[in-house]
Amino acid sequence: MDPDRYCLDVAAPAGSSLHYATLFVGPRERAALVAIHALRQTLVAIVDSIADSNVRAHKLNWWSNEIMEARDGRARHPVALSISRHCGTPFWSRPEVLAMLCAVGAVSAANGIRSMAARDRFCEDVGGGTARLCATFTPLESGHPALIDIHALGACLEAAALAGVPIVQSGLPRIPESASGTARQADHGDTDSTVPQVATERARARKSLEDAVRNSQPETTTAMLVYRTLAHIQIAALANALRTRDRAPRRAASIAPIRKLWIAWRTARRLR
Repeated sequence: MDPDRYCLDVAAPAGSSLHYATLFVGPRERAALVAIHALRQTLVAIVDSIADSNVRAHKLNWWSNEIMEARDGRARHPVALSISRHCGTPFWSRPEVLAMLCAVGAVSAANGIRSMAARDRFCEDVGGGTARLCATFTPLESGHPALIDIHALGACLEAAALAGVPIVQSGLPRIPESASGTARQADHGDTDSTVPQVATERARARKSLEDAVRNSQPETTTAMLVYRTLAHIQIAALANALRTRDRAPRRAASIAPIRKLWIAWRTARRLR
């Protein structure tokens, strides 16, 4: 399969938030952004879908080797091939790539996200790191306000993703027990104690995203357009889940594809 097609299937299939968030950017930039998000999706999937710690460790070790190979121009995985095609081999030397891998490795070693501090580090390194990697299309100095804004949006989006899908196939906890006063029983399905905790986390994630969008500068960069669109879509999805008092926390917070399309069009129109 073509590497770009593979990345689309992994990170931006039809109907997904990223599919609509990247509709109004150029084809080359879209392919690169999707490939970067496919890397994030592939690494996060290791802890979201694999319960066996030994298998997770093996996969993470493989990706550590793949990153080193990609640095030398010998990428093998479709995601790595697509990134190298659109972003160049220097991409693999960026510190955010290693930080993302280490963050996923830390969650794997701990068998889930066990504390608020661990959750914050994960969101900063995975969500914020992905956003900073996406911002490489418009080279910015490290202290540039736009780079700070997009990092904050990425971290908040990662926290929203954790709250939006709090129970995953591997059974590893995504919401730490210290996040609320209720006990988490994610491994055992939907319980009365799980419901209010998920609602609390979703409300917190929604507010953080709203604050991040409000505080960000709507510059007309490709990455900012995509991230503000993703933020608006996620805010609507979380609001919908909270409004309907969803008593099935295993179900992902979401909205209809046609509404995602409308949000993407409205955001692009405002920023251009």
